Amino acid sequence: MSTAELQAMQQLVRPGRRPHRRLSSGLAAGDQRSARRGAGLEFSELRPYQIGDDWRTIDWRATARNTRPMTKIYEEQRTRITAIVVDRGTTMHFGTRSMIKAALGARIAALFTFSSLAQRDAVCGMIYDPRISYFAPSQRLAPTLRFLHAVCAPLKTAAVPVSQRTGDTPYFLEQPVHALPAGARIVLVSDFAGLNEEHLEQLLRLRIGREVIAVQVTDPAEEQLADVGLLRIRGPNGQHHVVIDTSDGELREQYARAMTEHQERLAFVFHSAAIRHVLIHTNEDPAPVLQPLL
Repeated sequence: MSTAELQAMQQLVRPGRRPHRRLSSGLAAGDQRSARRGAGLEFSELRPYQIGDDWRTIDWRATARNTRPMTKIYEEQRTRITAIVVDRGTTMHFGTRSMIKAALGARIAALFTFSSLAQRDAVCGMIYDPRISYFAPSQRLAPTLRFLHAVCAPLKTAAVPVSQRTGDTPYFLEQPVHALPAGARIVLVSDFAGLNEEHLEQLLRLRIGREVIAVQVTDPAEEQLADVGLLRIRGPNGQHHVVIDTSDGELREQYARAMTEHQERLAFVFHSAAIRHVLIHTNEDPAPVLQPLL
């Protein structure tokens, strides 16, 4: 994407829907409620005084009414971290319509980045290209633009991608994703080609205390094998080639069933892990599809 395209995508996101008043002035102050309770400025509840409570939080009027000490409890406000994890591995280099999958992934990352900044989230980025690059959380535009420029950079030729090697852990289930604090929102942008039921337990651990959104990018040609006669296909490592006859109707039916089963497995895995799953094709505009999540 060009700078002009990035600017246009920034205009597409809606302003943050959370209140703009800041409820705490500390270093980690923000607009999101923390899982912890502390001396913030947002009243939570009134309960009997317990040993160890700050005596300054005693509500004397409630104490007089209840004939026992009552104390006010406040919810601490913290800035939420949104982590945008983008796959630029070999399987993302494919596309037959408006753009390749990696280009669509870059646009999805841009939408979530600008939307999160508008909501005062601290945005961090992680790119698999095929090495993992990490961009530290920031609420400022300049550092997050460095992440987006890396997402939009020319693609590299990779060896067998991590997400494709049998038995390996997909890149987005490795560090530093699992090091993100509770309350973080994690946006996974990938085709999830190597994800299956074996990774469900790891996804469940990733989901604990966090919101996870899986945005799957795909190309229409991956769902249905077109009848184009003899077709030469190169493997993901670039070394293995095979020629298939796409005019074979039975072959096309087998391929369609296999892709349908793969999609059903992905849907099952994400549903089992309580992860929201969104599917976007390379010939679709991602903004309307993602609008409810931005």
